[in-house]
Amino acid sequence: MKFGVSSLLWLSQWTDDFGADGMAFDRQGNLYAGNFGDGTVHKLTFDAQGKVAGNRIFARSDRMKSCDGLWADSRNNIYVADSVANAIQMILPDGTVKTLAQNGDTDGSDGGLDQPCEVIIRSRQMVVSNFDKPFEGCVNTKFDAPYTLSVIDLDQ
Repeated sequence: MKFGVSSLLWLSQWTDDFGADGMAFDRQGNLYAGNFGDGTVHKLTFDAQGKVAGNRIFARSDRMKSCDGLWADSRNNIYVADSVANAIQMILPDGTVKTLAQNGDTDGSDGGLDQPCEVIIRSRQMVVSNFDKPFEGCVNTKFDAPYTLSVIDLDQ
């Protein structure tokens, strides 16, 4: 799949071929963009004039089923809201993917993930917005009462 900056302007229908979803910049100004449908994160580099100089798949893993919201921290780790797997994935600066948090199909009332779609880090806590819109292939299987935020303590 070719993926350019113009591809960030569209999102496809709720099918297996979802498109670009989520982006973040690292401290060097590189752009990372998630492809929801295949769970890959692309890295786009830029030349001195701001034009795309490189575009490659930066991270791919069997454990990362989708890429929704992305967040880059000060150490260039990228956190991915993996909506399909009901997980938060962490991508290290070398492209290695680790699962930071994951749970089964819950309603989120216990603070657990309920189909995460966005993630931010505030101090030493990760705040996750839960989408709770089930579709085929997701761990999340039904709509629940609106428990929309989960908080993950990063010091544990």
